[in-house]
Amino acid sequence: RAVCLLSFIRSLYEKHPVVVTKDGVAIPVGNIWKEQQLYAILFERGELPLEKYITTRFSGGKLDFSLIDDTHGFSLIDNENQNEFIDSFRKFEELDWNAIATDNGLDYKTYNKNKKSKRYFSDEQWKKGIKKFRITQRNRCFGYVNNGIFYVLRFDLDHELSDVG
Repeated sequence: RAVCLLSFIRSLYEKHPVVVTKDGVAIPVGNIWKEQQLYAILFERGELPLEKYITTRFSGGKLDFSLIDDTHGFSLIDNENQNEFIDSFRKFEELDWNAIATDNGLDYKTYNKNKKSKRYFSDEQWKKGIKKFRITQRNRCFGYVNNGIFYVLRFDLDHELSDVG
């Protein structure tokens, strides 16, 4: 059965997993000593879906996934690219806005409205100023910023949007 250890004080057990020996058999036990670790452990075990993990892991920070498009959102992420998305979101969260704007890896910039790109977002969304950042060489994340929060609207996994805006 799946078990987990909760550590409430800093100690030698501040690592994940902690290996416990029972009847001569080493058993790795998930260990939680920081906020958000339970979600990471449940995700690693396959007990928490990717969308729930990402929305929970990054809630309260610079990323908000509440407005993401169902068709062009989490359904596009698979086992092959999920870690790249998570790593990019983590990097986005860890940097301040000045660093995000100048980071070559994220390549954060304004997405321009034109005849070909205007159909991808509503007029209301365009008025807020569509931005994009890089997940990988091929994958992009699109949204807008309001009060220091990047509201994710959709992902682009095949440069369909990136090539026209």
